[in-house]
Amino acid sequence: MGDYVIIDDILAPKGKEVMELIVPDPFSLVSALSAMMQTIFHGRGVNFYEDRLNWDVTADPRPFYYQVKFKKGFDRFTEFFIFVKINGRQPSDEKKSGVIFIEVNATLNTEFPAESPLEKLILLPFMYMYNILVYNKTRRSYINICKTYIEEFQNEIREKFGAPMRERLR
Repeated sequence: MGDYVIIDDILAPKGKEVMELIVPDPFSLVSALSAMMQTIFHGRGVNFYEDRLNWDVTADPRPFYYQVKFKKGFDRFTEFFIFVKINGRQPSDEKKSGVIFIEVNATLNTEFPAESPLEKLILLPFMYMYNILVYNKTRRSYINICKTYIEEFQNEIREKFGAPMRERLR
């Protein structure tokens, strides 16, 4: 018996949102992504993690893969994580358009820590009841805020490349 952890999938039941765009300069999203996510998710550079960047200059169009995550804390117990994977092909000729696939998934992690055996025995049952009776409504409001953030993020990407906007995630 350890910490009491609740992980909510923001984009349930699909689990992820996928966008496919045909754009003139797909790699420009990679360079703009950090500033875009910091603005939309109200964070700083320390909240932005570049997990992976693969780039192949030997092929035409040049394939690339970029994976990032962004962490935002809401309160003492709850954090929001958004994971973005970008897979694209950048043509060497600037007049041609490239393809970009953007996969977005997000979780809301709530953790009630319990370090000592006494806390595990007394605090965790209390936190379980607290979550059901009080904190569940707060978590649901955080999930709605996260959905709004993801919608803004997708719309910002579509606006950057001139793609049509989509309906809400509700």
